[in-house]
Amino acid sequence: MGRLREALCLWRGPAFANVAGLEHVQSEIRRLEELRLVAMMDRVGATLQQTERVCQERTYEILSAQFDEATLGALLDDGRKTITGSR
Repeated sequence: MGRLREALCLWRGPAFANVAGLEHVQSEIRRLEELRLVAMMDRVGATLQQTERVCQERTYEILSAQFDEATLGALLDDGRKTITGSR
């Protein structure tokens, strides 16, 4: 994901902006814009995968933690308040 971020940070404005009106550069402009879009989509996908992995790890840590009765009671009470919207 770092390389995608670096590559996208190098992109500055429209491709060939100073000569965009010239017919012979149009296909290259389209090609570069498409590559940029693919890189952006790949970066979003990588970010989502990383986020999902972190959530799974945290969920496992929470589920495998040993809570004493007071802590568990407080967590359950806070969860009930969150669900019902009361505080």
